[in-house]
Amino acid sequence: MYTAFGMQISSEVRLLLPVWNPACIVPEASSDTSAWHVDIVYGKIPRDFELPHAIGAIRYGMGNGIGIDSKWIGVDVPSVARYQIEGISRIVVEPAPGADEKRIALFICGLILAFLLKQRPIITLHGSAVVGGGGALVFIGAQGSGKSTMAALLTSAGYRILCDDIIPIADGPVVLPGVSHVKLLPDAFELLVGNPDEAAHLFDGVDKFHADLGGTTCAAPLCAIFVLEPADVYAQGVGQLLVEPITGMKKIRALLQHVSSIKGLDDGAEQFLRLTKRLSSVPVYRVVRPACGCDRVELISRIIKTGAIEEVCDEIC
Repeated sequence: MYTAFGMQISSEVRLLLPVWNPACIVPEASSDTSAWHVDIVYGKIPRDFELPHAIGAIRYGMGNGIGIDSKWIGVDVPSVARYQIEGISRIVVEPAPGADEKRIALFICGLILAFLLKQRPIITLHGSAVVGGGGALVFIGAQGSGKSTMAALLTSAGYRILCDDIIPIADGPVVLPGVSHVKLLPDAFELLVGNPDEAAHLFDGVDKFHADLGGTTCAAPLCAIFVLEPADVYAQGVGQLLVEPITGMKKIRALLQHVSSIKGLDDGAEQFLRLTKRLSSVPVYRVVRPACGCDRVELISRIIKTGAIEEVCDEIC
């Protein structure tokens, strides 16, 4: 039994997810994922349906059968497995010949569950989230902007990782716990964890290392969102840390840029309405770090104070 994204998961595939904790349930303020039980089983998947959409080499498609819970999504990951999501409560996995179970599980955690989230009215952002005494802080930004590193830095101030990569936001707004292992580049891993040369078993095979810095399986109310941006070397004040609020349509545009959207599953107009309704009262801030770098104590302090959770700040200043 595992838990992620507000789901209680019973799986025949060994997953890198937290063990189910019945004490950590989605708050009553959110009905998006109440009593969401999901079964993951091995089985045979029919080959007679079309998969017209693609994410790189991965093919996927969707359709309807006969019955109440008959909507399905099919996903084909070459050399790994075929997956079929049946309704909102069952995932069938058919491994490719000789496929490694770890890779099969990796795609379940990072892709298939993201597809399943689309079956509920949940906003999913791409980034990292941490939780402290007052609630959750979310970090979004372009690739390489330091989302996971920022979340990892805050663990030194008493925060816990809520989710990395996929950030599900249910009604409330409430951030649901997800995959709590952060992925760090070698320099960030060395700064926060240890020697990357001695952590080959944590390497993702591309460019990052998985790090378990302490997570939680409990959902948390959303306090603030931070948009991380690279420093503009031609701008004035480039040597200073900038943290400033974003409001109005600039705020909405910044959020929409980092919404996880899957072609064929997401309706753009519906996403816009859901985002504006659910996140309209959540403060959003733009964070620009100096091109020459900045003191990490100052960075953490500014983030915590701006996020209106100041009780931890005195401990690190």
